[in-house]
Amino acid sequence: MLNKDFPNKYTNQIFVYIIKIIKRKIMQLIEKLRIVLGLVEAEIKLSESLLEDGVTMVQAEEFAIGYPLNVIGADGAYTPAPQGEHMLADGTKLVVDANGVITEVVAPVEEAPAEEVEAATEELAAPSVSIEDFNALVEKIAKLEEAIMMSAQTFKDENKNLNEKVEKLGAAPAAEPIKSKGVVPEEQNALRGLLKK
Repeated sequence: MLNKDFPNKYTNQIFVYIIKIIKRKIMQLIEKLRIVLGLVEAEIKLSESLLEDGVTMVQAEEFAIGYPLNVIGADGAYTPAPQGEHMLADGTKLVVDANGVITEVVAPVEEAPAEEVEAATEELAAPSVSIEDFNALVEKIAKLEEAIMMSAQTFKDENKNLNEKVEKLGAAPAAEPIKSKGVVPEEQNALRGLLKK
């Protein structure tokens, strides 16, 4: 027995799932572009770490060059880190200037080679995107979404047509009856007569 719901039910679920994934990725991309263009402020997450002494806690937006480094006191007060070298518990050395700004970061020896760190830094560098490019990208995304929806409808229509054809084939007889081609010769009639006796 042919289940009419099988193809439509599962293909529709697959398309809905694919469209949800595409929409989520597009929304993430749009949000990143809005942050890069300065249309929205990014949420600032602060990093904290213990120094190598195991007691002193330091905090920065990021343990990278150009970010201010603060020392968190026992009372929870933030003060700029003193000038000099500060070794984090993980072995990273931070060099801070007189204003408490990180001027140098030296990774621990067991970390990745310099080429890998450089490549990762290049990947994280924010691209420069103009408003026109952003608007063009949004337009392309809208066209892509429209094309996906049209493809889904076309697929659904073709699937419906295919189901109708399969139903017609299922309803048709397996083979046409054999028709006799004229008068049976006399010898065959005689043989039939003998067999009946």
